[in-house]
Amino acid sequence: MTYKIPHIIDLDSNKFKDLSLQDWVDANEVLLNELIVNAAEVLINDASIKTITVLEIWMDYEIVAAIDLDKESLRNALEHNMNNWSEREEYEKAATSRDLIAKLNKNI
Repeated sequence: MTYKIPHIIDLDSNKFKDLSLQDWVDANEVLLNELIVNAAEVLINDASIKTITVLEIWMDYEIVAAIDLDKESLRNALEHNMNNWSEREEYEKAATSRDLIAKLNKNI
């Protein structure tokens, strides 16, 4: 599944009344892994883009935080992503991260 980036988290929504942001992150590891892959594909395929926002956190109709991914941290994010998919035994998705790392290395 392809998720739109940036993904929006609205801390004012009902689902956050009894849920901390860390609880949300823990419960949405797969979504976060998918967002990293989507962001990596954009960064690798478009040389003009240096940074991409992966996650926006909103509260009281304002952005209170954003998580960005830049080309400098991309390799580490993809390696972490590949390990997460492997631990979940999602080897095809781990291979996608591995292939993105190879493409990143080739583009350098």
